[in-house]
Amino acid sequence: MICCLNWTRHWRLPNRRRQRRTAQKTVLVPAARVRINKTAAAVVVVDEVTLEMLNACTFNTHDLLGFVDDDDSDDTMQGFYVRIAYAWQGTQQYRVYAIEKCMHYPQSYLFRERMITKGLTVSHGKKITPQRLSNVSDEPITEDEMRAWKERMVSSKLVLPTKEALSAKMETRAMLRELMQMASTVTDEVVSPGSIASPGAPGRPVAAAAGGGGNDADDDGEICVGES
Repeated sequence: MICCLNWTRHWRLPNRRRQRRTAQKTVLVPAARVRINKTAAAVVVVDEVTLEMLNACTFNTHDLLGFVDDDDSDDTMQGFYVRIAYAWQGTQQYRVYAIEKCMHYPQSYLFRERMITKGLTVSHGKKITPQRLSNVSDEPITEDEMRAWKERMVSSKLVLPTKEALSAKMETRAMLRELMQMASTVTDEVVSPGSIASPGAPGRPVAAAAGGGGNDADDDGEICVGES
């Protein structure tokens, strides 16, 4: 009987330790595999974000140009994404940031042949930083950058966007780009070839319909490219 009790005691304790360790794990799985991976021993984060969808909800510098002269664009821009360069150990790398709102940058800087003071307040996980529009990349987000962004979101205990939320942003960006194209066409027709248009003219018609880099050192020692 003693041997039996000792055997039971030694058999149960390791399992309890394993349960405690397993309960602390967070599992990030695609939405299609939730039924397979969902267990009581792990926290499951449903991942509906694909690289194609994330890039379709991302602004480049041409998109941001339409918001330069708009002072009331926060509601339109919030929830979109930008790809921003930063320096890490002597190399240039990129991160996915979510746009929180527009901000007034304390110093004027050059952005697409214009001197502006418009900036963005962006977030990467729970870290929020001001950024210049000139720090935004025109290249698409890569698979590794998306993975790093998801890992930061999960480690920060933030919820990933749903498929429905991303689909709505995709439609909004498509509409904004169509409006910008229409505004550009109208401007080209109205302005005569011999006249000189205001540098901000092409962006103003779009700014009324839509919404837009502080480059302090990161808490990990990373510094955004373009910091003055």
